[in-house]
Amino acid sequence: MEAIGNWISETARFLPFLATLATVTVLLALVNNYFRRRWKDHPDLQFRFQLIMLALTLAGGISVIIALPINEVLRGQLLSLIGILLSAAIALSSATFIGNMLAGIMLKVVRSARPGDFITIGELTAMDVETREGTFSRLMLPRPHPPPRIHNLE
Repeated sequence: MEAIGNWISETARFLPFLATLATVTVLLALVNNYFRRRWKDHPDLQFRFQLIMLALTLAGGISVIIALPINEVLRGQLLSLIGILLSAAIALSSATFIGNMLAGIMLKVVRSARPGDFITIGELTAMDVETREGTFSRLMLPRPHPPPRIHNLE
């Protein structure tokens, strides 16, 4: 009988964590489904959807860590570790995948390249093509036939 009482008291310690985890999971799924349906036909808004989901996922992850049944010192160390990892990712972003991601975000925000624009870098020429999912892909064109010069920023 005492073993059952100990098991119940140990399980009760995890209830806030499990409730937070379930709430975050359900909330992320509902927001994901809502935005996918709402912005399905608007590919230019899907980038905003991705940023919103990234922010909500990070907030949900921090909420789950805060709800963990661990002592305050360890919780603070975990949150500090997340802060250090995010800072390191931003600091190292100039030459890594995260750098390319930040460059893509910047291009999307500044809107300097639009679907149909020709882009030439060195010997490579490409044309922006927007897919149904709202992502951009590059259509490579042969170099002997240079595209007409289109100046987007003038």
